[in-house]
Amino acid sequence: MSTKIELAEDTERDSKTSRTASHSIIADLISLRTWLLQNDVSATTAWRWRRDGKLKTVNINGRAYLTREARVEFLARAVSGEFAQEPVVPKREEVVSR
Repeated sequence: MSTKIELAEDTERDSKTSRTASHSIIADLISLRTWLLQNDVSATTAWRWRRDGKLKTVNINGRAYLTREARVEFLARAVSGEFAQEPVVPKREEVVSR
């Protein structure tokens, strides 16, 4: 009888632990679309950043999500100047005389 009680307690503890672990994983995810809206970034820019390896996403059922770690890493890399480039200033076209 005590073995059944111990087994039931172990099962209950394991299910609570797995619920907590899965909850924290889900809580750390944000959809790419939501992140784009919050940060005023276009979908095209996000596609380029993903292609270039600047932004790491997780694919779940065909939808892109960002983990907390990916967001922190992206921000740290951006703040450190890793993505910095010289600004491109268009040159004035010379007027062609007739």
